[in-house]
Amino acid sequence: MKAPSLIPFLTAVNVITLLLQLAGMGTLGSFHYFPMLNLAVPLICLFNFLFFFFWLFRMRWQTVLFFVALLLGINEWGMLYRFPNADGKDLNGIKVLSFNVRLFNRLQWIKREDIPESIEKFINAEGPDVICFQEFDKAHAPKLSQYPYRFFAPNKRTGSAIYSRKPLFNKQTIQFENSTNSGVYADLIYQADTLRIFNIHFESLRFDLVDSLHLDAYATRFRKRLRKVQKLQLAQVQSLNELISDDIPPSVLCTDLNNTAFSSVYDALPPMFQDAYLSHGSGLGSTYSLFYFPLRIDFIFVDARLKVNSFKTHAVMYSDHQPLTAHIGLR
Repeated sequence: MKAPSLIPFLTAVNVITLLLQLAGMGTLGSFHYFPMLNLAVPLICLFNFLFFFFWLFRMRWQTVLFFVALLLGINEWGMLYRFPNADGKDLNGIKVLSFNVRLFNRLQWIKREDIPESIEKFINAEGPDVICFQEFDKAHAPKLSQYPYRFFAPNKRTGSAIYSRKPLFNKQTIQFENSTNSGVYADLIYQADTLRIFNIHFESLRFDLVDSLHLDAYATRFRKRLRKVQKLQLAQVQSLNELISDDIPPSVLCTDLNNTAFSSVYDALPPMFQDAYLSHGSGLGSTYSLFYFPLRIDFIFVDARLKVNSFKTHAVMYSDHQPLTAHIGLR
């Protein structure tokens, strides 16, 4: 007796994963009530690539499924992957660096003693004009003496900090209710114009190795945590929105969003901010690995009244996050 073919079953699974991909990306409308789906978009895309090569190797008609989904979601693919910008990089303008430094390795997550010194060498080599640190710990921070103008507003011991070569004024703290996360902002003068620098660390995901997608109890805990965190993040974005008005200076927002570009949190950010990665980013732009899977959860957003001249994600291992830099100019 001939064994039943697995092809119909695999075709059905592939159709489901392609629909999940389109839903998570937002192509099929808003599925933001399911934050796990939005977070899992890169993993789902990987499965669909594997299906594509599986069908292609066997010369099956199901190869077309991938291309149909690709065409339907063509606008959203750019949020996940960018080909190198053919226009090149313009290194003029004020250079901003954003970096979640994870307390400068205070608790020895990385088994090295020289992390603060390595971060200082990296910053000196890059030479940014402004630095936005998240998870900043003043007691373990390197000296960075070339940045004499600083604003650090700790929430307990740690918090967000802005370092600058230029004087900072109108310095303010952004506090969030029921959270140890927070933000700051400050103004500076660039080419006779005022710029505002926002630096915000939104509610943390706080995943650990106990989280598992394979055991029902842990999976339930995982989903509940995601929904709770997303709710807090949306409230924190609303706090930011309340600070935004037509009469504020042109602004730059550096943030560890702790969520992806496919989330409701990303969509809720003030529309004046443009994602610098979409202008000059390349590749996946991953800034964080969740269970060894790359995610883009750190961002530099730039006011539409300003111009993004360059953007780069730096592949250095001095934290669990990757640092970002952007050159930003006046229009």
